[in-house]
Amino acid sequence: MAGTKLFLSLMLMFAVSSLSAMWIKLSESELLKDSQLVIKAVLGERIDHVPGEPHLRVFHVEQVFIGEQGISEVFFRVFPPDKPLSSSDLIFLEGQKGIWFLKETRPGSKIYFLDHPQRFWPVDREPRLLELMEKKEPGSPAGAN
Repeated sequence: MAGTKLFLSLMLMFAVSSLSAMWIKLSESELLKDSQLVIKAVLGERIDHVPGEPHLRVFHVEQVFIGEQGISEVFFRVFPPDKPLSSSDLIFLEGQKGIWFLKETRPGSKIYFLDHPQRFWPVDREPRLLELMEKKEPGSPAGAN
C-alpha cells in the first residue's frame, strides 16, 4: 500500500511539474485585427505613480503603425513583482526593442496589455507588417486607421 501511495505521489508530482502554458497560434491578420495599438518601441522602466494601476511599465514609442498618432509613451500592465511567476506570464526585458501589438485593458483606458507571445515581433519584421497593413486597407498609408 505504501509503495502504491509513493508511486501515485511521484506520478502526480511529475504530471504537475511538466505543465506549462500553451498558446494557440494567431494568424497575422487576427493579430492585426485584435490590436488597438501597433507600435515600434523600446520597453522601459516600471512606473509606480499611476493611481489605481500599481503594476505598469512604459514603452518609449518610436513609431505608431496603428492607433493614436503622435504619442511618445504608452503604459502596459505587468504582473506584480512580488507574485510568483506563472508559466503563462510573458517576460520582456527593459531595453527590448521591437514591434508590439497591444490591446487595451478597458476601452478608452489608454493602458494596454500583452496576452500572447506573438504580440511582440523583432524590428526586422517591419516590412511584413507594412505588407499586411497594405493588404488590409489598399491605398492607405502606413499608420492610417
